[in-house]
Amino acid sequence: MCLKPTYEELELIVVNQARQINELLEIIDSLTKKVETLEKLLNIYNGPNTPSSQVPGYKKAKKEHENPQKKISGKKRGREKGHKGTTLVLEPTTIVNDYIPECNDCHHSIAKNIQKHYYSFQEVESPVEIKLDVIQHNVFKAICPNCGSKEETDKNNKGTIFGKNMRSFVSLLYEVGRTPLSGISQIIEAFLKQKFSESMIYKALYANAIVLDKTVNEIKKEVLASPTIHVDETSYPVIQDERNLGWIWVYATKTAVYFDFADTRGKKEFERNIDPGGSAVITVDGYNAYASYPLKQRCWAHILRESKALSKKSDLGWNIHNLLSSLFVSIQETLPTKKPKGIKKHGLSKINEILDLRNEDAQIIAFMDKLDRAKIELLTAIDYDYVELTNNLAERLLRSIVIQRKIRGSVASENGKKILINHATAFQTWKLNKVNPYEEFLKLLENNDASAA
Repeated sequence: MCLKPTYEELELIVVNQARQINELLEIIDSLTKKVETLEKLLNIYNGPNTPSSQVPGYKKAKKEHENPQKKISGKKRGREKGHKGTTLVLEPTTIVNDYIPECNDCHHSIAKNIQKHYYSFQEVESPVEIKLDVIQHNVFKAICPNCGSKEETDKNNKGTIFGKNMRSFVSLLYEVGRTPLSGISQIIEAFLKQKFSESMIYKALYANAIVLDKTVNEIKKEVLASPTIHVDETSYPVIQDERNLGWIWVYATKTAVYFDFADTRGKKEFERNIDPGGSAVITVDGYNAYASYPLKQRCWAHILRESKALSKKSDLGWNIHNLLSSLFVSIQETLPTKKPKGIKKHGLSKINEILDLRNEDAQIIAFMDKLDRAKIELLTAIDYDYVELTNNLAERLLRSIVIQRKIRGSVASENGKKILINHATAFQTWKLNKVNPYEEFLKLLENNDASAA
């Protein structure tokens, strides 16, 4: 016989079910929030902010919509069949003929004249022994027997014990190898079996920096006389008396670059090198130091980086970034048509359309204000054949300074600044012109010796 539940038992059942319902409602609410979050992430990765190494999600979606049946090509991974190889082949200094001495089965000797060349391979080797060549100069003096004048040989060690080859090698390790003084000392000791102190390495680098003075001044004149100059700056710590923050400015063209060490990031440092009333077009970011200069090309890469960050915040941000990216690409593609007025009018119209999308979001407003101030200067390059739309050149050249800063940490003297700036200016300019920095510096040292004599 089944007993009917009492009123109290029914009330308890109702209370338990109500609690379970509340728990389920909380779970549903939590899952709903997760779905909303995932949908937002999906919107982000369906936009042009997808990493450049991947196909953007919105392009994938378009392809799948046009052709939903994905075809499998059956191709193997790797390069295309028939792709030309790029094996390095050098002019041999020694040829070794690897003849077969005897048969592996019966051990019968095999004559060289019946053997056929099968294939060749190369092996690159350093000299068996690398050693220092120590040259001792014996300096003489005398009294002329004819006139009684006191004479002596015009020779000195030029501020360093190192000869030309060693000086070039030390500067190569410093600038191209970005090796600290202790590392240069250790490398020389390992290769040449002779230890030279960090102080001796430093003296050699300073002596080299003095030799580079004339070259650096010539490069500076060339860069600052150019009709278009890329300008940027980065911080560099200075430890003199107390720790201060210095700044390295870069002024660059496609064939030369000049680095300048300054105390501040201010407008006066910029105008110390660039005439505020000059006719050169400068390519820059939106920093205030350049604000009053009349001929500017604002860097599109900076604007697009900011709009890309905005695209992660909202659908409107994504739309703004997409429109700006498309405009940038279209300007790049149409510039060679040599119709600047039409391109500029179209570009300005498109930017104004983007500005009309402004809403009440604080981040959108801030970005739109910046875009509105920059819109004319973003289109300066359209009027000039030789001006680029981005400041990527200056940023690439500053990377070497940034790496030097990470390795060395700071400079501690005016001599240290000279070493850093002169080496960076000369070696980076040689790199732009694709010449051998070791050989170029060796030429400078030889010419310096010849002029001194």
